[in-house]
Amino acid sequence: MSQDTSPTPDFSVFGGGLAGPLMALYLEQAGKTVNIFELRKDPRPSKDEGGRSINLALSHRGIHALKEVGVLDKVLETAIPMRGRMMHGVDGSLTFQPYGTEPDHVLYSVSRSGLNRLLLQEAGKRDNINLLFERKCLWLDLAERQGHFEIPGEAEPVTLPVGSVIGADGAFSKVRAAIRRRERFNYQQDYLTYGYKELTMPPDADGGFK
Repeated sequence: MSQDTSPTPDFSVFGGGLAGPLMALYLEQAGKTVNIFELRKDPRPSKDEGGRSINLALSHRGIHALKEVGVLDKVLETAIPMRGRMMHGVDGSLTFQPYGTEPDHVLYSVSRSGLNRLLLQEAGKRDNINLLFERKCLWLDLAERQGHFEIPGEAEPVTLPVGSVIGADGAFSKVRAAIRRRERFNYQQDYLTYGYKELTMPPDADGGFK
């Protein structure tokens, strides 16, 4: 086990998905230094739309958060407004249900991976945010405020200072696993009874749908 001598950040955010860089941007605005640890490779140079292709629907809360960290205008450049949903009756009838009562009551459809890249790009521009990709967390020592990581090119795990820890690393969270080993922590996990399936419904020759 080798020891890294990097300065200890105020916060370490585990997970570079949508929540991680958004949280880091909030912390940076509050004057904190932040490390983001992410298992994946840096997705910023890629245009790969891997994973779920279905777009996110941004509502008021998401719009408010993106505005507060200064990225909303860039997000809206490629966002598609959605004014309601189409209900399909069993008899083939169609009923449009608007999302609100005013013209500006809309949701915005945005690319998940595109939004992720944008948030990481904005985080990467901030002097007090350090993006650390391809860092596989093996375990966390919360008492010592250290993380033990598997890093490409290193023959053995590397110990890095983490400061205060925020978990945004998903279902198999290393942060949650570390907290579970401490006293006075209740935890319950329920699994969904259904899966996820994407269907493609291409338009007909006239561009419509039957």
